[in-house]
Amino acid sequence: MIKNLNNKIFLTISVLVTVNYIFFVQRIIFRQNPYITADWLINYQGGFVRRGMIGEIFFQLHSIIKIDILYIVFFFNVILLILFFYLIYNIIKHSLSNNIFLFYCLLPSTLLFTFFDPLAVGRKDYLVIIPYLFYAYFIEKLTTNIKIFLVVLFIIVSLSHELVFFFIPFLFIIKFLNFSNIKFTFKNFKFEIICSIVMGITIFFLFLFKIPHNNELCQSLVNLKLNNELCNGVIRDFSSPKVYSLDTIHNNFKYLEKFNYIPQYSIYIIITLLPTFVIIFIKNINLRKKKIFFYYNIISILSIFPLIFVSTDWGRYINILFILNIVYFHFFLKNIVIINF
Repeated sequence: MIKNLNNKIFLTISVLVTVNYIFFVQRIIFRQNPYITADWLINYQGGFVRRGMIGEIFFQLHSIIKIDILYIVFFFNVILLILFFYLIYNIIKHSLSNNIFLFYCLLPSTLLFTFFDPLAVGRKDYLVIIPYLFYAYFIEKLTTNIKIFLVVLFIIVSLSHELVFFFIPFLFIIKFLNFSNIKFTFKNFKFEIICSIVMGITIFFLFLFKIPHNNELCQSLVNLKLNNELCNGVIRDFSSPKVYSLDTIHNNFKYLEKFNYIPQYSIYIIITLLPTFVIIFIKNINLRKKKIFFYYNIISILSIFPLIFVSTDWGRYINILFILNIVYFHFFLKNIVIINF
């Protein structure tokens, strides 16, 4: 009964989040937000640029089916969200009977993030998460065709948003948690290592050969009768090569200090991790498994540390981390028996 009730609660909340997301994403996309809509429309019409792959796919699709490109972006966002909830539910559904796990899933910092922060709606975050969810979904049946699909997907997403690269540890952590006592050898982790190398090479060549976002890119959007303001957000920000230096980090931290990022997000992280700490301190769980789960959580947090020094968008990045931690949490619970409360 608890399992059925918790599943219904999860599915009901998922529907509410989806309805809320669709409402806000249509407003953001069709109002042509220069930072959100424009990020989806970056394309290769003016050359090989950063984050241009998905926009180029949309551009080519528009030229074939003659549908307004904004509708293509909107429907892609809706499909992406539905796919996200389908994958994550089918991955974690057997753990939802645990009340602590359900509580963790429905925190404002995890699956309810876009419900409480409408400005996070329509970003490429779900695009970054989806390949990792596919990996977790197929973890028990990684056939050759699925492996090829995942590698191609990781390449496409890497060329659409470099953020995907920072969550590579997820692949190894899920493998460790799913297969008890597995040893870290090349044979056991060959596919995960290949995915990591492929993403690393893709990102390397992206930054080696990319050109600044230029007028031809903007003109490709103007030719579609879109608002000129689309070029005054993320496209403008990428119009010159971005150089990261100690001055960049210093200026970034001055901004973070001004808005009290460090104390606020420290509390945010601690509160979100409390449910996992509760699980860890349950007496009837093997001490070794507790340590492993604790270490993996620390590793996953450390993986996004480089972003902390060069970015101010901490909330979204930490949200992606916590959503992936839901999957860690599930695989941890999968192989243990605990008292539900």
